[in-house]
Amino acid sequence: MKNRLLILRLYAALSVMALCSYAMQSQPMFGPREDKCIMPNTIDEASGIAASVLHNNMYWLHNDSGDEPRIFLVDSLCSLRAVIRFANIQNRDWEDIAVGKGPLENSSYIYIGEIGDNNAVYSEKSIIRCQEPKIPSTKKDTTLTQFDILRYTYPDGNRDAETVLLDPLTKDIFIVSKREDNVGVYRFPYPQSVSEVTILQKVAILPLTGIVGGDISPNGMEILLKSYANMYYWKRNSGEMIEQTFSRPFTLVPYELEPQGEAVCWTSTGAGYITVSEESPLKIPAHLYYYPRQSMTNIQDKELDNDNMVRIYYHNNAKVVFHIMCASGERVHAEIYDVSGKRIHTLLHDTSYTDIVRCEWDNTLYGVYFCKVTVNNSVFIYPFYMIR
Repeated sequence: MKNRLLILRLYAALSVMALCSYAMQSQPMFGPREDKCIMPNTIDEASGIAASVLHNNMYWLHNDSGDEPRIFLVDSLCSLRAVIRFANIQNRDWEDIAVGKGPLENSSYIYIGEIGDNNAVYSEKSIIRCQEPKIPSTKKDTTLTQFDILRYTYPDGNRDAETVLLDPLTKDIFIVSKREDNVGVYRFPYPQSVSEVTILQKVAILPLTGIVGGDISPNGMEILLKSYANMYYWKRNSGEMIEQTFSRPFTLVPYELEPQGEAVCWTSTGAGYITVSEESPLKIPAHLYYYPRQSMTNIQDKELDNDNMVRIYYHNNAKVVFHIMCASGERVHAEIYDVSGKRIHTLLHDTSYTDIVRCEWDNTLYGVYFCKVTVNNSVFIYPFYMIR
């Protein structure tokens, strides 16, 4: 292959982006979206979802404010498997749910965020924590009387939030606010008090707004946050605190708009992520959607051409410039794909070229992209990564 006809030199930069030294490392790839099933009628305003630890391929969900104080267990086909009610409390504004580790080793816990506050009038918020119940096949409805109320306040005033993150590595809880131009990330450190009100620690500020859901992967190494329009992804390094992870730029990963999509979670194995929305005002039912993890070969079913050269240079304009070297008489076709496998631009049409061909692509969005180059009947994939 070393004498092969194709050398791709990639020159890329944007006015507010730079290509970092790890540009060619493996990047996350998910999708395309799979429509798995339609939610039961009782789940008409889903605001949070989390993968069960005890029940394989099942998910805990809850409705938004005004519903009964209850959570639902559904399987991957959206069949309702259980309803769990909480005695002597109300659902003032439940906004998110997480499942994972807690006080007792070898036990899983459910964390429900009573954290919504549209008008920022409540100084005290809370997380409801209970051991995840084992649901027998013969009994679907249960009322819990034993659970913890973890109360907290913010260090910088009342605010609205819709995102609860549980770190499986530390058992810390993180709340991400919603409405600021740059949302805040607040730590509720483990062990959380069950008797006193805790003042949260503000540990990060993100250049995002309108965050309505999120989750940390079961192994603690990947983080998702979502707005109504986008899904944001961070890869956590070994030994890293959450605030260190959030200090780096995010990657946009696939997400297709839902009527009012507020809920996202990883699957129990981390094989992909799940989203579900509220039922639309037009009574369009809520669907359970799945974005499976993809390898690059899954996306195009082609191999990387590791013998060809990819060079990255820094420029101060908003263009990506490709130099493709062709041998005489060979037909070359080149396209750009995003991480979901969607073709977004054609660089070269299937034409015979000789010597170096210069191609340009105007791009103002950062993330992971792939240049697919077809030479005669051979296909090669060149990944490149653009960040702020």
